[in-house]
Amino acid sequence: MKILKYFLLLITLLCISLIVFVLTQSGNFKITKSFELDAPQPIVYQYIQELDNWNDWIATEKLPNGVYAIDLPNIGSYQIRKEYEKPFDSISQDILYDNKLSNIIWRFSTVGQKTKVDFSFEGTIDIKTKILTFFSGSPNKVVGEAMDNSINALIVFFIKQYKEYDLTTTGLTNKAALRYIYLDGTSDYTDIKSSIEILHAKLSDFCTTNKIKVDSTPLLIFDNTPLTQTLSFQYGFKLHDSIFLNEEEQFKIATLEANSYFESTVSGYYSHLPKALREIRPIISKSEVFTNNPTGKMIVELNQSSFNNRLPSSWKTTILIPVIKNQQPTTVNDSIRRTYRTYSGTPKENQTTTEIPPVTTVQEENNG
Repeated sequence: MKILKYFLLLITLLCISLIVFVLTQSGNFKITKSFELDAPQPIVYQYIQELDNWNDWIATEKLPNGVYAIDLPNIGSYQIRKEYEKPFDSISQDILYDNKLSNIIWRFSTVGQKTKVDFSFEGTIDIKTKILTFFSGSPNKVVGEAMDNSINALIVFFIKQYKEYDLTTTGLTNKAALRYIYLDGTSDYTDIKSSIEILHAKLSDFCTTNKIKVDSTPLLIFDNTPLTQTLSFQYGFKLHDSIFLNEEEQFKIATLEANSYFESTVSGYYSHLPKALREIRPIISKSEVFTNNPTGKMIVELNQSSFNNRLPSSWKTTILIPVIKNQQPTTVNDSIRRTYRTYSGTPKENQTTTEIPPVTTVQEENNG
């Protein structure tokens, strides 16, 4: 009986010693990770900057006091808020209610068409978590493994939403005359989303205030030239009614005459538009049916966009490139014997017509 008591006492002492040892261990951690995301630097910065987006890759909840709580499986919850931001370069978020200076820091740099992210997460784990995870390793190891899962989810999210895109070509289409109200805009192609959202808010408010009836599909109007890093465009809506504006107004009205277009649709983020155009233009240049019209305006219709769905994989953008129909030869026989070639469609500029010699038919040879 005494042996059993001594044995139980020994176990109790060992447990107490273990608990004391665990409690005296540091609960501090500092995790650093480097990885690449498949999107240009401005896009990555704007995404990370907006804490509402974080639920795509880590469990996040916005609390009534305006701060956000992120939850790490088997670790616990951390409340964070924005601390400082250096546009497109770095972001810091402060971890609240911690017993030390703790934060999350993001640093961004461009690597080709991708963005390198240097991530740092510094904080502490509470006593309960320290005890429960003691046999799993140090706080750095435990928190690091939890963050690895979340970062992998972030990488996959960017591949799906920003790297992948799809291009389908519909072909030749005719469009009626288009009268539209617009604002002038300029933007780096990687930052066009935020630019058009600002223009959209201004133009929508103006139309609502002045009871101007417009089509709900936003339009981007470009010169029909290859897109460059910096884009100049008109952002507008198709008008339902005839209206007149002061010539000095910031808001303007324009009309595009009825025309033929080569139609294509891009599924994915707006940054893929220049790449898609580089695929479309060779199709037009090789066509025998139509020719590129450099004096026309290229129309981009935002059929499904950030105004309908915040996930880029759901966006549908129609591209209409102005073209001129080529002359198409047709063969016409008269009632006697001769064969003629006639042409339909709009002739190419400076094109001369070569006379086609008559074709001898079988009937002529027999009569001869």
